[in-house]
Amino acid sequence: MEYNTLRRPKCIHQGENTASEMSSTDSKLVVAAIDFGTTFSGYAFSLRHEHEKDPLCIKVNPKWESGGRWLISHKAPTTVLLNPKKEFHSFGYDAENKYSELSLDGEHHDWYYYRRFKMELYKQKSLSRESEIESVDGKLMPALSIISYAINYLRESLVHVLCNRINSFLEDDIFWIITLPAIWSDAAKQFMKEAAVKAGIPLKSLQLCLEPEAASVYCQHIPFERLQGGRGISAFQAGTSYMVLDLGGGTADITVHQVLEGGHIKELQKASGGAWGGVNVDSAFVQFLEKLFSIEVVQTFRETHLFDFLELEREFEMVKRKVKVDDSSKITIRIPPSFLEIFRTVTDCADIKEALETTSYRRRVSITGDKLRMEAGILREMFGSIVDDIIRQVGCLLTNKRRYDINHIIMVGGLSESEYMQKSIQNAFPDVNVMIPEDPELAVMKGAVLFGFNPSIISARVARFTYGTNSFIPFIKGQHPESKKVVMDGRDLCEDFFVKYVAVGDILPINTVIGPKRYMPIRKKQRCANVQVFASSDPDPYFVTDTNSQFIGLLTFQFHDSKGELNRPVLLKMIFGGTELAVEAMEEKTGNTVMASFEFLDPNDQEKNAKT
Repeated sequence: MEYNTLRRPKCIHQGENTASEMSSTDSKLVVAAIDFGTTFSGYAFSLRHEHEKDPLCIKVNPKWESGGRWLISHKAPTTVLLNPKKEFHSFGYDAENKYSELSLDGEHHDWYYYRRFKMELYKQKSLSRESEIESVDGKLMPALSIISYAINYLRESLVHVLCNRINSFLEDDIFWIITLPAIWSDAAKQFMKEAAVKAGIPLKSLQLCLEPEAASVYCQHIPFERLQGGRGISAFQAGTSYMVLDLGGGTADITVHQVLEGGHIKELQKASGGAWGGVNVDSAFVQFLEKLFSIEVVQTFRETHLFDFLELEREFEMVKRKVKVDDSSKITIRIPPSFLEIFRTVTDCADIKEALETTSYRRRVSITGDKLRMEAGILREMFGSIVDDIIRQVGCLLTNKRRYDINHIIMVGGLSESEYMQKSIQNAFPDVNVMIPEDPELAVMKGAVLFGFNPSIISARVARFTYGTNSFIPFIKGQHPESKKVVMDGRDLCEDFFVKYVAVGDILPINTVIGPKRYMPIRKKQRCANVQVFASSDPDPYFVTDTNSQFIGLLTFQFHDSKGELNRPVLLKMIFGGTELAVEAMEEKTGNTVMASFEFLDPNDQEKNAKT
């Protein structure tokens, strides 16, 4: 057992008994999953008695109509609108249409309109409960509030459906699953969980689910013939290894799984990926329009005719899914008449065809009436950077093919509906069997429901980082640098020592308990303590100040025995292998045990307190 000592905090709040508790679904009539996406969000659910007869009897929310020409699957845009009093007004297409109407009348300036804000949880390095996100016109609101509004809308919508379907239905009958990318930080996971609780979902009836795992579970359940591209041996026989390529609106999540006996799934490679989602293609399309018609024209069109701009975006969403790798034909996109009017007004040019002749696209683009015709190659170029990034990362993982024996790639997520993306992956890796379910956009949502009925189907996960704590140890002259030497209560101690619990890349069965490790207070009459938690990309860090180590949060607890002795050891265990980290602390002398969730939000303020 290691000897460690604890820093004395400025103040302390005992943690809640949450993170390591696995809520049981056995008593719940319904398992419901909310797939909160960057561009689109939705929900799915299954009744227990129907699930027991047919696990694939999963209901998804009805289609939401955009109010225009286009209808986008079983999800609604991840869009939130608040009124001038900062009160929730609407979500999804309703929010888009209302804000568009307001902008037509010039009455939108005092409203708060937020869209595609999920990626803020991925981008922000120091995520806190006070983190803010910008509306489309720059107004700031707490991210926790905006995300909880979105989750609450989906929750209420589902509850309404169930109340109409089941007699004497109670919301307590639901066990909730919230999906999130596997590459998200521990802070982002805690943030989403707190947003869900703020939205009215009871903590005891809530569990997080990693999106690639949900997709893996779903594809394992569907008939093999419903996997497009499936050939030869099934990807889900025991011993088979395969890659899950989850391509969403904001991120690409890439994991490697193996099927075990009994259908359990084991993660073989830590999740990787990046911000390589479909929104990048959408941004490239807008930039293309700006090159054709000028930035001023496009911005003016967006500001003065938002409804038409959204319709243009929706039409492009459908077009980008159909472009092919070897398509030499031209693609047609309808340009709203209002756009052409804006062009003539802003540029003072009556002939838009004449204006196109001055651009680098003059031989590749034409306009006839309200139809923009362009070579398919232009649209393929819009995919360029993210396709390259995804193929590069998949290729890196496949270089370990001998280690993992990967023979299958399963593509899921909204961007996987793109024929160009599918063929790009197939052409890049011709020796691997690339498979796509019939409904790749719904695979995560439906798989999360299946996961909710059987969370233990995921038997092991891979540590994304080396996790440990910051501690003092006895200073050894000649072994420890003098710069790390401190004197406390007459003892020479070495500070900033990284006490390792697990190393990056370790395969951890569910509920793997590491420890106990023994900690000692550093001062007499110390009543409470903070344990600083660090993560490192180095498999064997020595000090928490090493380049690759990062402070990520605190574990806090109190000493009940505070008679002034230094010999009051605390035994600390960390529990790994779940979707979230968990911890248990016990005073060795009293046997007092504290189960506490990690505090990963506001890490900089916590670190300051811990060092005080």
